[in-house]
Amino acid sequence: MKRRAALSSLSVIAGGSLLLPPVLSGCETADHPYALFNRGDTQLLNDIAETIIPETPGSPGAKAANVGGFIQRYVTNCFSPIDQKIFLDGFANLKAEIDKNFGKRFTSLSSAEKVDVVRGLENQRTEHQRNAIPGTPPNFYHLLKSTILFGYFTSEQGATTALRYVPVPGEQKGIIPYNGEKAWAL
Repeated sequence: MKRRAALSSLSVIAGGSLLLPPVLSGCETADHPYALFNRGDTQLLNDIAETIIPETPGSPGAKAANVGGFIQRYVTNCFSPIDQKIFLDGFANLKAEIDKNFGKRFTSLSSAEKVDVVRGLENQRTEHQRNAIPGTPPNFYHLLKSTILFGYFTSEQGATTALRYVPVPGEQKGIIPYNGEKAWAL
């Protein structure tokens, strides 16, 4: 009988702790999981990534892989504080420039306007690299594009449809002819 009463008491305690609001139980819940970003930034980052890696008949684009969510997690958890500052300052400047030049958000721009914005960022990156001395931190677009490419090609959609994917590769073949087929996913 003591065992039955103990189990009954434990179930009441466990059930009560699950029903308590997170504030009373000591758990914190954030309204937005990426404290460095705003709520609409996932959609904006997905649209920028989709402009760089668009959907094609053979593979989904970056938006389908939710690269915007990946970028937010990666910048928040993996970037150094210096790279975070460069990225966040550049991202804020990008949003301000788009609003100033077009009077609307990037997500509302036409496809041609989106491509023009990305080309402008690419030109800024090229100019930055041309004038950079060794040890100079990368510019915003370099960080953004490399994170987009990394996020897309390591996602399930990118690895299995944009690349050739074999979960368990066969034997090692040192030299094989290249016939223009897709690159291999790792």
